[in-house]
Amino acid sequence: SVRIGMTYGEYLIVLATAYIAKIVALSFLTGYARRLGTGRVFALGSLGIIPLPLLWLVSDDFWYLLGVQVLSGGMWATYELGMFLVLFDEVPQRKRTEMLTLFNAGNVTATALGSLLGVVIMKGLASPEYAYALVFIMSSLGRSLAWTFFRFAPSVAAAGRPTPKRLLREDVPNSTRPRRLEPVRVLVDSVH
Repeated sequence: SVRIGMTYGEYLIVLATAYIAKIVALSFLTGYARRLGTGRVFALGSLGIIPLPLLWLVSDDFWYLLGVQVLSGGMWATYELGMFLVLFDEVPQRKRTEMLTLFNAGNVTATALGSLLGVVIMKGLASPEYAYALVFIMSSLGRSLAWTFFRFAPSVAAAGRPTPKRLLREDVPNSTRPRRLEPVRVLVDSVH
């Protein structure tokens, strides 16, 4: 926080803004997920988080960074909701625990390796400004490569096409509607 001239209080406000924006965004995203399909929400969130590190290179103005954090919270909410819905939409129930465990292990490993690489870059370059810029650029490039991979993965692309089986809480059959004979995967029931 010293490098960009923020007080500790401003730094905390900037950090908290992303979490608050994520909470607010999640309350609005369910309707979009229902209309667009889970794969498209996941693809949009994945695409939306790519440029976020680069935006930190534009300015160190407090108000600008607050705006970046609002955008960041919204994009991360979209990505995380999309990832969650794709997991429950595409992975059979008996394999969900295994896949969620593998995803979390991979995510933590990637975070740790990325942090170690960032430390190596920060220690290896004499100029902190160039080191930060390189870390942010590499982060965006890594996200871009991951997005490209998932963009063309057949299962994720298929998840983007809404079907009658992809339902959310509001679509749960009630007593006035006849129940389907085929098993219906409902996100709410999948969590329990």
